[in-house]
Amino acid sequence: HVFIGVCYPYLSGSLFAQPEIKYVKELKGKTIAVSGIGATSHFSAIMAVQHFGLDPNREVKFLAAGGQPEALASLQRNLIDAAMLYPPITRQARRLGKVELINVAELKIPYTSAALVSTERTIKTKHQVLDRFMASMAEALKVARTDKERSIAAMARFLGVKDHAALEESWVAYHDGFSKDMAITPEQIQTVLDQM
Repeated sequence: HVFIGVCYPYLSGSLFAQPEIKYVKELKGKTIAVSGIGATSHFSAIMAVQHFGLDPNREVKFLAAGGQPEALASLQRNLIDAAMLYPPITRQARRLGKVELINVAELKIPYTSAALVSTERTIKTKHQVLDRFMASMAEALKVARTDKERSIAAMARFLGVKDHAALEESWVAYHDGFSKDMAITPEQIQTVLDQM
């Protein structure tokens, strides 16, 4: 398989914690819920705690919650100390009084989020279809970056979410980070390799 583009070139997610925890460093000895061990949420949490000087292998514990609703439920029931969450569920976490310690996207850690992958065979035999697909993706990313209402309407339709404020939170969280050229950089690949 061959990388042909990336839609979002950074790690993302927000580390939410119980209200008494104000700083990432206070997670030392604590438990952080992620969707699964080895999942992007786990990787984002590792990078977040490392950025603030904690050793993710010795100073924090990770719990595989199973998904975003389960991670939030564990946080709500005080079964864990923090959780790596993504919009639109971040809105619910705020409403429950949980504290956003860090938005990982703000760290601009190069990553292949929403990578586009093909096979060499498809690239050779269906390059015209692939060219049209890539042009469509470039246009969609431009709309996602610049047209808030159209983006929110598309998210509502395809995600089946009716909460306009939650959809708006999703758009605000991601629109600035969407790739302008879908280029894949060696730094993005290296970030992935460093965690293997």
